[in-house]
Amino acid sequence: MLADPNDWFRREARQLLAKRRDAKVAPALRRNFFNLKDDRLALESLWALYVSGGFNESLAEKLIGQGNEDVRAWTIRFLCDAKQVTPAIQQRLVASARAERNPVVRNQLACSAKRLPGKDALPIIRELLGHDHDDVDPQISLLIWWAIESKAVSDRDQVIGLFSSPAVWARPLVRRHIIERVARRYAAEGNEAGLATCARLLALAPSIADADRVLNGMDLALTGRRLDNAPRALREWFAKSWQHLAPGLALIRFGLRLSDGQARNAALQRLEDKQTPEPDRAALVDILGEMQIEQCVPLLTNLLRDGSARLQGAALSALQHFSDAIVARRVLEFYPRLAPSLRAQARDALCSRASWATELLAAVDAGRLDAKEISADQLRRLVVLKDPVLTQRVEKRWGKVQASSSEEKQNTINRLRLVLHPSGAAGREGRGNPAAGRPLFAQNCGNCHRLFGEGTDIGPDLTGADRKNTEFLLVNIINPSAYIRPEYVSYDATMKDGQSVAGLMAESSASSVTIRDRNNERHVLARDRISELKESEVSLMPEGLLEVMTPQQVMDLFAYLQGDVPAAAGANGRSEK
Repeated sequence: MLADPNDWFRREARQLLAKRRDAKVAPALRRNFFNLKDDRLALESLWALYVSGGFNESLAEKLIGQGNEDVRAWTIRFLCDAKQVTPAIQQRLVASARAERNPVVRNQLACSAKRLPGKDALPIIRELLGHDHDDVDPQISLLIWWAIESKAVSDRDQVIGLFSSPAVWARPLVRRHIIERVARRYAAEGNEAGLATCARLLALAPSIADADRVLNGMDLALTGRRLDNAPRALREWFAKSWQHLAPGLALIRFGLRLSDGQARNAALQRLEDKQTPEPDRAALVDILGEMQIEQCVPLLTNLLRDGSARLQGAALSALQHFSDAIVARRVLEFYPRLAPSLRAQARDALCSRASWATELLAAVDAGRLDAKEISADQLRRLVVLKDPVLTQRVEKRWGKVQASSSEEKQNTINRLRLVLHPSGAAGREGRGNPAAGRPLFAQNCGNCHRLFGEGTDIGPDLTGADRKNTEFLLVNIINPSAYIRPEYVSYDATMKDGQSVAGLMAESSASSVTIRDRNNERHVLARDRISELKESEVSLMPEGLLEVMTPQQVMDLFAYLQGDVPAAAGANGRSEK
């Protein structure tokens, strides 16, 4: 029955053989491996032999080196599922990892290596690292990394030993997928042992580029953290490298975490030098703000005046690490020079601290900033700061700020149903225009949601949502806090210096958390500077998006949201698909 073309019969046959566990069937099943060229029957026979108790190492040694790739892969899995192998089988697996040309089998070798003890697994992993074409494989590279990571603590010396040869560092798979992750894993331990292991990796790096990869991995793990008590080996490596190498961006960033004066001066000089590539200047802005280097504040505020849009955005993010009210004054001074999207980011920043919010309201009172630019959501953020004086000033100018009641939200839904229903009063003006709705989506929804590949992924991707259901869309837009999916629960962080940050938790480590706000801006917050961090009961999606639109704009937006393909504006302004 194992050869039957009907899958049901084959599965039933295997179940019966498993129940009977009759040793007399083993010879017949073994013959299927070597006497026939039917790959499917060979695999069915292997499964049946395993469940009936006839699988053994002697047969496995023969199957690893020959036969169909699926048979080889399943043989390796059966051998390693017990999480231990004999020395002879281990040597056979190492040889297979070295010579195997089929990615299905290498995929299984990486999976099975994770199950084995380090002394047996790491030699297999070493051979798998030598397959350069797996550099572009979407699975194998990560499976190898997971196998290495599982031995990072239990077999620390052996893991570092994988990188003792310069030839290993030259492997594309190691350069692209492994070395940064290894460095990040050990730096994330946050203790002397982990950092000392990073120092060993840096000492083994055969080139500046390889050392930079280690430093980049460490930088990701150390986000938001200084290294005031770095191990001696790490400081000695840095001092030696600074003297003998032309300091690159990665080395400067690392030096700033060590609070090194030379690194600070080099960072400030490169930031001020307009010949420095813009990506490098933006990266320096990030780390200078993160490390709260006071000397950089004048340079950062100057970028608001004459920097590119990218540098202005980076400067706005970095300046939020400094609580002085003079920073808020400089932001307001250069506010008119900012693009509309950056102005929203600037207003959000000014709403994050009571002292900054005071400067914001003073600018509004003086007529230097139009009160209409302050959104309802930003007004709510001002009230959330719980400063009585601020709240009083907000209510005096804009009225009492509070969330809409359930009854008000239901009334809004009822009103918009009439707008969107073809037989409603507004429907007499014609249905919505998807082409006109596209910019409305970009302006109101695209900051958080993705549709047809456009937008960002702070909130759910709407392309596969129940978009044809008008009622579903209305309820979720009018009352976004009614139901919040667990993966989109936002967090409210209050810092010890009074800053307030709200958004999704993008990353969390022992030393820091990274919050993504509704403008897709990342805030790296050191845990030792956080006063309170809690889940928010309110959705990150603001209320009132549809209430400020005209009926025609609501119809246009829904026409685009509920379309089957992206709409493009044609010569006559109608949608083209």
